[in-house]
Amino acid sequence: MTFYFENLNFSSLYILLKRILKIKYNIRSMDCYYIDSSKLGQNIAAIAGNIFGLNFNKLSFKMVDIKDENNELVRIRIARKDLFEFEKNILNGDAYNELYENRWNKDELILFLKKGLVSSSISSDPGSTSRMLFIIDVINWHMKKIEIINSELYINQGPWVNEYSEVAIKYGINLHTVKKSKSIFSVIKLHLNKIIKNNLRLLILFRNIQIHGLFKKNKKLYHDRSFLFLEGRGDINFNNDGQHSDFFWVFNSGFSRKDIIYRNFPGEEKHLKTNGVKFLSQKIKYYKIKYFVPKVKRSSKYNEERKEIKKQLLLYKSLREYWSCLFKTYNIKIYSTWYKYDNDHMAKSDAIKDVGGISVMQQIAFDGYKTYECSIYADIAFRYSKWICDNEKELDSKIKYQIITGYPNDYALPLLKKEAIRVRKKLINNGAKKIVFVIDENSGYDERWHTGHGLQRENYSFILNKMFETPWLGIIFKPKYAKTLRKRIGEETWLLLEEAQKTGRCHIYLDSGRMATTAPPLLGGLSADLCIHGHMGNAALECALSNLPTLIIDREGNPNHKFRELKDNEVVFYNWSDTIDAVIEHFENPYENKNFGNWANIVDQFDPFRDGKAAYRIGTFNKWLLDGFKEGKNRDIILENAVDRYANTWGSDKVIAG
Repeated sequence: MTFYFENLNFSSLYILLKRILKIKYNIRSMDCYYIDSSKLGQNIAAIAGNIFGLNFNKLSFKMVDIKDENNELVRIRIARKDLFEFEKNILNGDAYNELYENRWNKDELILFLKKGLVSSSISSDPGSTSRMLFIIDVINWHMKKIEIINSELYINQGPWVNEYSEVAIKYGINLHTVKKSKSIFSVIKLHLNKIIKNNLRLLILFRNIQIHGLFKKNKKLYHDRSFLFLEGRGDINFNNDGQHSDFFWVFNSGFSRKDIIYRNFPGEEKHLKTNGVKFLSQKIKYYKIKYFVPKVKRSSKYNEERKEIKKQLLLYKSLREYWSCLFKTYNIKIYSTWYKYDNDHMAKSDAIKDVGGISVMQQIAFDGYKTYECSIYADIAFRYSKWICDNEKELDSKIKYQIITGYPNDYALPLLKKEAIRVRKKLINNGAKKIVFVIDENSGYDERWHTGHGLQRENYSFILNKMFETPWLGIIFKPKYAKTLRKRIGEETWLLLEEAQKTGRCHIYLDSGRMATTAPPLLGGLSADLCIHGHMGNAALECALSNLPTLIIDREGNPNHKFRELKDNEVVFYNWSDTIDAVIEHFENPYENKNFGNWANIVDQFDPFRDGKAAYRIGTFNKWLLDGFKEGKNRDIILENAVDRYANTWGSDKVIAG
């Protein structure tokens, strides 16, 4: 018999040894594998191993190696398919239905609850649904590797064990739970957190102290107009130069930056103030909010599930109440965000509705397949194209109107040309005759829960080595996240990059905002003869939409991605070695394959306009909304008027209701 442990600790070892002694296994033939372990757990395992002859080994795996029979990365399949099925299992399961209350079943609450219960982050949330489903797949992968058909898996005690067991048993895995020990400090912290979230006055006091300090005096707010609250990515760029900016649609429309309140981080206040943008400078006022958390039925049988549901309901209450007070304090009438990947925006969308306002979701990334984490609850969702709307039809979203705008950054092309020409000339003057632009992604430090630094290192090492072999080749790099690049790609590759820059044939964009490099992909693409994205994502699309020859490398395993409709060995490749060989051959024989890097047969599906005016459309629509509030109109009338104006201006097919 083979045993697996999510976490090797005193409790899990006690249960294992108790079971062995009770059932009288032949322990000399037993192998035990663990994913994580406490120091105490390792020490006890070492002692138990010596006494009983048990073999304890840390399970070695990388996310990038865990693929299914269709060569799809399991992480991608979980988000694309498994989470949808698991949600159905929960909703149809005994635990949920025994605890269920009719009062949950409201649009504003049920969507928040479901997305919270079926959480989708493998890398950042150890207790997430995705993490547990992934662990089950990892065990299945390892069982095949060591050629066994049955095993025992011990996981931390938590909700939905019966539902996980149904998944695991299909792979011959018997699931058991281990009670997780908690320190007195974590228990106290948990109870304090509940008390604060359950009391709006305390929550506002705590947040005000957290943001503004204990002794800051609160000035009176004199707001004679309504505001749009902008939840951006930290790209605080007020130059309309085509570089990344959270204010791109402001530059390209009649919307005034004075009508924006920006969600700032510490250190950003001075820059915002200098450029006439307000931020959260004052303490939030308490207003009585008429919202009550629905009850959860009592159940000793499903205590863990009950705790998880209560946690989500309390989170919804605290978010909705706090943000209602924030919006009311600042007279905010439009809540605009881009972050749709958890359920926070759903509660905030209800909070803005509580004060008679409107919620707006701005699309900034392309998702080439239906993925669970992209469900939305908002009044308005700006979309690139109808294909995006159709792709997400089956998501559990509730959107009053989807507004098709085209690709948001299409305004940037003429603004970037001068800088692009400058960089190209620099490389050509140093001997480059052909230039390749390479785009990477960010990466996590634990390669078990993220595809890891190795893939990103390849985005640099392969092409850099080819550059040193090829005196006429130039390279431009644009890291997605430059601040940690050196650490992520490793010292050897970084030194190689530095040597390449000394030749004058290599350029890298390193200036960064809060979350990403400020240079857009299009800037590098305009300087180059060919663009290569080492992944399947938005950056490649941005270049292709400007008719730049662009290749993508699907190393992760994403067979259901929309980009896989593009032709193999012309646009789609599967490793860096083959890609570089094809690129060199193309540069040496450019007329042999005129479709190399050509997206013409697909690209119009992602932007029906292609006119450089998407940012203008977004900003103008936002202005129509805010103008309605300034005129004292009701939110529903404002929405209908703005939608009608947009349909009359850009076509009724560019507005999708419901």
